[in-house]
Amino acid sequence: MITQTIKVGSIWLGALFFLFCGVAHADDALRVKGTRYSFQLMQAYANYNWQYFEGKLPREMPVCWAEGIKKGKTPLLEAVIFGKEAGGKDEPQAILVDQRLGKYSIDYAFVLVLHAMNHIATEATDDDEKFQVGMRRLAAAGAFDGLW
Repeated sequence: MITQTIKVGSIWLGALFFLFCGVAHADDALRVKGTRYSFQLMQAYANYNWQYFEGKLPREMPVCWAEGIKKGKTPLLEAVIFGKEAGGKDEPQAILVDQRLGKYSIDYAFVLVLHAMNHIATEATDDDEKFQVGMRRLAAAGAFDGLW
């Protein structure tokens, strides 16, 4: 698999990381085969940001379909890419979703966008209690109704 460098804003992200669904940092190793922007996923992100996150997440967030996302030999379904702008704090730069999901269930892709957004909101990994509380909050607010 070829590692693709992704330019987001002023940051080159060529090496990334994920744990099945999770967060990545620009200095972690992740292999991404190819990406393309998804208006449908970006629109879902914008709507969910206002509806479930009070508009507090970054407004301009690329949400892309990816041909393949792997950490080592482990295939991943989605990922949030974090990177630093000019030596600053790690900030979310993009959300990637495996494009195969779009062929089978756009609803599941929307669930993964919400999952990724919760990583951004809580700044936590899947096993962190803060992240789990955020997922339960989304479920209680009806974010997943009709999606699963």
